[in-house]
Amino acid sequence: MAVDVNSALNRAYEELRNIDLDLSALSGVQDRFSTRKRSATDSGNVTNAPSDRAKRTRHDDDLWNEQQQHNRYPQRDYSPPSSRPQRTLSSVIMSSTSVASTIETKSRTAVITEKKKNETKEDAVRNRRLFSNLLVGTLRQFQKEEKTVGVKGQAQLEKQREVERRLEENEKENRERLLRERDSLMEKRRDKEMQIQALRRQKAIEQSSYN
Repeated sequence: MAVDVNSALNRAYEELRNIDLDLSALSGVQDRFSTRKRSATDSGNVTNAPSDRAKRTRHDDDLWNEQQQHNRYPQRDYSPPSSRPQRTLSSVIMSSTSVASTIETKSRTAVITEKKKNETKEDAVRNRRLFSNLLVGTLRQFQKEEKTVGVKGQAQLEKQREVERRLEENEKENRERLLRERDSLMEKRRDKEMQIQALRRQKAIEQSSYN
């Protein structure tokens, strides 16, 4: 009889250890399930790169200032009149050509101005109508494209919300399932501890009766 009690007691201890292992594994699953993965952001090393432009030395600054001073106040020509360049025939021709071009430009502008004055009222109305139709057509095309983009964006947003809703439902179901399994294992563990206590009392009674 004592042998049967010892065997039952050893078997109960082994089953209790298995229950504890299951609880430990389930606790690890719960920890991994509840911990959300956070995407690590790459923090780039910010280095102060040297500027591409090298700093001028004091000597270079002096030369640069001298050049700027020369450009700002150019030297005057103090050479005698005999050494100064005289107006040549080609320069006179170029000057005359420039004057003729100016006169031609003014004449062309006058013709355009006169043409605008002679434009009839019907032509002005027709031009305004064409411009108005072009503007309205462009506006309608823009509104159509904007509406198409808005519909696509709304559909994509609804699809994303549906995916998130399903993920939340799956997460909730898994969490509830893990809680049910944990409660079941805890109940089995309590029952097994009570069984072990009963077997130990029975073993103690048998040992006392033999003595």
